[in-house]
Amino acid sequence: MKKIDDYVKKYILYYMKELDSKLESLISEEKLSSEEEAKKLLSFIELMCNQSAIDMKDKKEVLGHPANTHEAEKAAMVIQDFVEDCGFEYLIDDDLELE
Repeated sequence: MKKIDDYVKKYILYYMKELDSKLESLISEEKLSSEEEAKKLLSFIELMCNQSAIDMKDKKEVLGHPANTHEAEKAAMVIQDFVEDCGFEYLIDDDLELE
């Protein structure tokens, strides 16, 4: 995750703190050491996207900007790329649809 936009990384970390702080270390270490970690990170995408939609509906601000699902979609793609780069591309569902 070294080459990603700082805002997107902060966005991911924001929702990790909100939803599952145990995942923060995976992003901070910039590596995944097991399939289980990769699965947890991929499961986080749905949580993040759902919470983003709720936050948008509630007109909540995220990192000083109105919440929107477009940012969650970008973050989801970054997480998927990270999982692929760590060698766990076979876990990614090509039919994943974000709301």
